[in-house]
Amino acid sequence: MLTYTSVILLGMDSGLSSETNFPYVCTARAWVLMSGFTLAFGSMFSKTWRVHAIFTNIKLNKKIIKDYKLFMVVGVLVMIDVIILTTWQIIDPFYRKTTTGAPLVRSRFCENTARVSNSRPKTSIFAAQET
Repeated sequence: MLTYTSVILLGMDSGLSSETNFPYVCTARAWVLMSGFTLAFGSMFSKTWRVHAIFTNIKLNKKIIKDYKLFMVVGVLVMIDVIILTTWQIIDPFYRKTTTGAPLVRSRFCENTARVSNSRPKTSIFAAQET
């Protein structure tokens, strides 16, 4: 459900939110997508790990991995993601810069251009830092 919600947030553009609220929308996009992905694939990973541990047991003694251990695996994965995203938001938070006039840079950035009555075109450039 969280991953589906992130699709709605990723579909929002600058026309649906104000310039002051747009960094919050970008932050929500990252956090909701991260939590949905980690919960979905973390739970599948932990269940697969349990099946692997049961069926690769050479001694054929019953090895039981309780559900709380699976929750702990998913919890550790979520905590790793929370630490990474919190560090990212503190060190380099999202921002939006709007310029008026001709675009300064033409590259991989997402551009929105609109004409304002009898004035120069207004261009919004959304930049993301690559790592």
